[in-house]
Amino acid sequence: MNEKINKEPLIRFKGFTSAWEQRKLGEIGETVSGIGFPEHEQGGKFGIPFYKVSDMNLNGNELVMQIANHYVTEEQIKNNKWKVIKTTPAIIFAKVGAALLLNRKRLVLNDFLIDNNTMAYILAKSWDTYFAKTIFETIHLPKFAQTGALPSLNSKAIEKIGLKIPSNPAEQTTIGTFFSTLDNLITLHQRECDRLGDIKRIFLQKMFPKNGEVTPEFRFDGFTDAWEQRKLGEVAELNPKSDVPSIFKYVDLESVIGTELVSYKEVIKELAPSRAQRVAKKGDVFYQTVRPYQKNNYLFNLNDDDFVFSTGYAQLRPKGNSYFLLSAVQLEKFVRIVLDNCTGTSYPAINSSDLKLIPIFYPALPEQTTIGTFFSTLDSLITLHQRKCELLKKLKKTLLKQMFI
Repeated sequence: MNEKINKEPLIRFKGFTSAWEQRKLGEIGETVSGIGFPEHEQGGKFGIPFYKVSDMNLNGNELVMQIANHYVTEEQIKNNKWKVIKTTPAIIFAKVGAALLLNRKRLVLNDFLIDNNTMAYILAKSWDTYFAKTIFETIHLPKFAQTGALPSLNSKAIEKIGLKIPSNPAEQTTIGTFFSTLDNLITLHQRECDRLGDIKRIFLQKMFPKNGEVTPEFRFDGFTDAWEQRKLGEVAELNPKSDVPSIFKYVDLESVIGTELVSYKEVIKELAPSRAQRVAKKGDVFYQTVRPYQKNNYLFNLNDDDFVFSTGYAQLRPKGNSYFLLSAVQLEKFVRIVLDNCTGTSYPAINSSDLKLIPIFYPALPEQTTIGTFFSTLDSLITLHQRKCELLKKLKKTLLKQMFI
């Protein structure tokens, strides 16, 4: 039984029964290290891409390197005697430093150059491209780094890495196609999430008055009245007092990311942290008073009466529309004013007595409700795509363990 487990993965596509073979990366491909890229040669907008490690972060490069911050011409290549890597496909990854520890890899399909902080693994023709990309994701490269003040990889260490791969090329192709489809779905949902986030930022700028103005640039039909400047403490009750339940769900500062509640802890009152004091009521907005620039603020929209938030949040009980208030406190100009009134540097924080004095523009209730509904819908779409993205990532992580040896 153990012998079978060692020769084939737990999950296989139908029709494939051959044992997998043990191979070293150096037997089925080769590594190429990057070269120096002088600063005065950088900045080109056309030609051959000269990839740096940071290019992996660019939008569009989540799976395959498609764009670069720097391109070089044939003349530059000739003058510097650079050797363009033309044997593709290849997989590139960080070779040295903190970037190596992130364990990121990207596929390259066209001619390229890489700088000396980067390394490439050139795939032999026996590899299916997307199978190779996927099995590379199962390799934890930092494990093979030379230790020291600056961790680094060398070609010999990479080429000695052992892998088990299907002896049947068709099985490689089937697995590669499956994970390519899964990767594309993850990327699709992440891009849609990012796109909606950009739309939200634009509308937050346009649907609230700019400095010195009393009406926003964009308004829904039927609203023409000027907005009023109010203090936060005038439009919401801060930190209303309630008795903490004997058993409750505790929400600390790590429990909210963006505008979503991602976790909580069930605790007994006698054993609870002293900061567990804000008893939530449906419609309350919880504003992060520590490091408010993170904008991890949450509208409690549940019917439960046993959620208690940390005093790291200011509890705002709106006198108008809750989602409008949540949107208003997400505004960059609001956050800047809050930060100006914070104390501390590493962990800037504002106390509730100062927070309630922060100015905020408010329209009449019907316009508040319309704007609040708009941003509520937008946030729901963002959350939907983010959750799908996270579920697909978890699925992929599980399958990587079960479909490879």
